[in-house]
Amino acid sequence: MTYRETLDYLDSFVNYEKKSAYPYRQSFKLARIRAFLSVIGNPQDSFKSVHVAGTKGKGSVCVFCANIFREAGYTAGLYTSPHLFDARERLRVLRPCPAQEDAPHPAQEEAPVRASARARACAQDFDGMISPKEMASLAGRLKPAIDSFCRHSPHGPLSFFEVYTAFAFEFFREKKVDVAVLETGLGGRLDATNVVKPLACAITSISLDHTDKLGTTLAEIAREKAGIIKRASRGAMPVISAPQRPVVLEVLNRRCRSRGADLFLAGREIGFSLLPGKKGLQRFSVSGELGEFGELGITLFGEHQAVNACVATGLAMAASARGGMRVDASAVRRGLSVTRWPGRFEIINHRPLIVLDGAHNWDSARMLARAVRRFLPGKKVSVIIGVSRDKDLRGICRALLPVARDFVATAARSPRAFSPEEVAGCIRKECRGIPVEISRDIQGALERISGKRSAGFLVTGSLFVVGEARALLAQQRVFA
Repeated sequence: MTYRETLDYLDSFVNYEKKSAYPYRQSFKLARIRAFLSVIGNPQDSFKSVHVAGTKGKGSVCVFCANIFREAGYTAGLYTSPHLFDARERLRVLRPCPAQEDAPHPAQEEAPVRASARARACAQDFDGMISPKEMASLAGRLKPAIDSFCRHSPHGPLSFFEVYTAFAFEFFREKKVDVAVLETGLGGRLDATNVVKPLACAITSISLDHTDKLGTTLAEIAREKAGIIKRASRGAMPVISAPQRPVVLEVLNRRCRSRGADLFLAGREIGFSLLPGKKGLQRFSVSGELGEFGELGITLFGEHQAVNACVATGLAMAASARGGMRVDASAVRRGLSVTRWPGRFEIINHRPLIVLDGAHNWDSARMLARAVRRFLPGKKVSVIIGVSRDKDLRGICRALLPVARDFVATAARSPRAFSPEEVAGCIRKECRGIPVEISRDIQGALERISGKRSAGFLVTGSLFVVGEARALLAQQRVFA
């Protein structure tokens, strides 16, 4: 198969990421992916793994954790979703870097390279991602088994995400990764990744999202996310959690007790303190039951990213202890400091200032607004916004209101997207008095703001919007 044929083949499977309405419990079946994986020899059992679920911050925790393992000298598989503009971004293998001295202390770090340079090369931002040749070869080898299974399975045909998850597991087996870092796609309990037996797992911040599928309350959503917490074959499963609301924490505590797991909460068992930033670095300290790390630094902006880095540190340390791996403080420091994660408060341009962030619900939009206020105190920005139909459009608009100078309502090329008119109508209702324009597509929206005078420009609402904008800006088709 060619790479183009591989992409067409993947697109032939039902893709729930592109659907806004479907029966969740009838569509997601662990029995189906388990049955198929047994056909190809259960590749998920050939490597160690860690597993991450939550509402927001999952991908950030995963990429932080994978980089820590790599800097400790291990080959780390990394499986995340969705992608920004290239499906290969989801599947990466991070091999150890050449021997190097310990990373500089955060206080001595130089300012990071300007993000505008990063926009020019996807391969730099998603280093280690599977090549087109490898993807095509993988698909060619698995296609006969996939097609036969889909014809005869009593559980129904595989979905896009299930096929891609099988690709990831087989690829990690072939590459002989030391450990795989796996992000759940939707929920956790019924997610295709939930067939692994991880060394440790993490639960990132949980808030209301996908309420039509996962539940209308925080407790219901938390129960779905906590479904990745399992009883370990030996000892207690370590579960690392971000700070949570009391109702969520109650669910996690109950799940951990029933599965004999140990819960380590950031801010409790894992001490966490924010420190004043310096020279483009966000600084913080981590200490507690899983280790003492003193001052650490990351280039990802926002307090929530420091929390994500804290969770990733705890996850890497807990997993390494159970898996017989050695991860020391210097590997943690280097791994966190080198981590990039495009589309998450990513400064893609400095003059004018353009920030990309895939804030996809009220809580993440609230955190984004807080980060904007810290970065541009007392100033407001022009906002390009497009939102998927299953998201809380009203909540996102209201959360961005305090930092918005004006809006351009638009839509990504996705069947799940609210129309620009629907987005604009919501803004006019929730953000009365703030100007709003309408653009049919992302390029038009970028062109509309290119002539504006503003303290900064923010592209947000969904990763689909961010991905399209990032690709256009990388091609220098606007703001040239």
